[in-house]
Amino acid sequence: MRVAKANGNYRRVGKAVKPVVACLVMLLTATLYFSPPMRSLRDLPSVCETLAWDDSALISANAGGTARVARQGDQRLFSVTGEDTITFSLFKLLPLKTVTVASSQTELLAGGETVGIVLYMDGVQIIGLGSIATKDGQICPASLAGLKTGDTVTAIDGVKVQNAQHFAQLCNKKGKTSFVFSYERGGRGYETTVTPVLDEQENSLRIGAWVRDSTSGVGTLSFCNDSGTRFCALGHAVTDVDTGVLLPSKNGILSEATVTEIVKGRSGSPGELIGSFGKRDSDAIGRVLLNSEFGIYGVMDGKFGDSERYPLARAAQAQLGSAVILSAAVDGTVREYACSVVRADVQSAPTVQGMVVEVTDARLLAATGGIVQGMSGSPVIQNGKIIGVVTHVFVNNPKRGYCVYAEWMYQQLMRVV
Repeated sequence: MRVAKANGNYRRVGKAVKPVVACLVMLLTATLYFSPPMRSLRDLPSVCETLAWDDSALISANAGGTARVARQGDQRLFSVTGEDTITFSLFKLLPLKTVTVASSQTELLAGGETVGIVLYMDGVQIIGLGSIATKDGQICPASLAGLKTGDTVTAIDGVKVQNAQHFAQLCNKKGKTSFVFSYERGGRGYETTVTPVLDEQENSLRIGAWVRDSTSGVGTLSFCNDSGTRFCALGHAVTDVDTGVLLPSKNGILSEATVTEIVKGRSGSPGELIGSFGKRDSDAIGRVLLNSEFGIYGVMDGKFGDSERYPLARAAQAQLGSAVILSAAVDGTVREYACSVVRADVQSAPTVQGMVVEVTDARLLAATGGIVQGMSGSPVIQNGKIIGVVTHVFVNNPKRGYCVYAEWMYQQLMRVV
């Protein structure tokens, strides 16, 4: 009987506590709902303007007044219910304010032209190692010092290496029996001592390393800013052929290129554009200032203004379906070639390979087999906007290729100068 009475007391206490807890929750919710930060959100105008491409979103009221909101905070406070509508809510349950967003439009000059690219390295890169015939047998001093193919030598005995010729001069200083090499590998800096040996065949001191100070190739211009003074191309980094490591470059040039041959892509064998272009400073139409994972960036020598203007699309605006690739690969004239966006990843921060496109245009398929090397950088247009840039081809399916969102490339472009 006592147990039953105790249980009855517990039930009566439980019934009494529940209303109290409910009242406390309602009081807390009401306190938060009517707190100054939440009132500020409710005071936002129904129609706001967001100035894109800044580090924060600036929301402007038509009747006057502004509220600067950090993007990191925004993500915790609102959910996007439509392309141009933002709903702020408390605990994702109580709506605070629904705002229609009108974004300021960014226009770009679309590319598609085939271009030649020359990058001058910050130092020299070791492209090969070999043994030297000495009286003591075959010896490779560079290898014995720990140097490897792909390393970038930036200085010798504290003197910055300018180019391959300068490297050879520094390694052949009379009276020197050893040299301190400063070099980079995988983004980290190191030092080592290299001791040359006498080549009996050439009767000269050698270290057993072959180097290069520049690299060049054919790619595609992606787009320029609205004034035609800045450019970006490729959509991916220029990397070492053997190691895949991003090449550290100090500068470079962009020049006009002519496609002389198209190697058609096939499954298992990517095709390529073979072209001719000037490599002298006088041939430049632009100056390369940055080699990054999202492509190369720089400034034009003159204004680039002959291309058609397109609005820049946000990454979130990409959708599955029809689009076009702009390319001059086939006949030297930038033309639209039909394609389809078959994958569009959701990305809130810059990342490579955001989309996958498939070429459907019979003309491009007949000429190239789809996407080939040298078409990297070709802009992709969807719904009248630049949505992405072609970066890589699928080795086993040349009709398909990866793209980076144009939004990420534009953000990088605006930081270059």
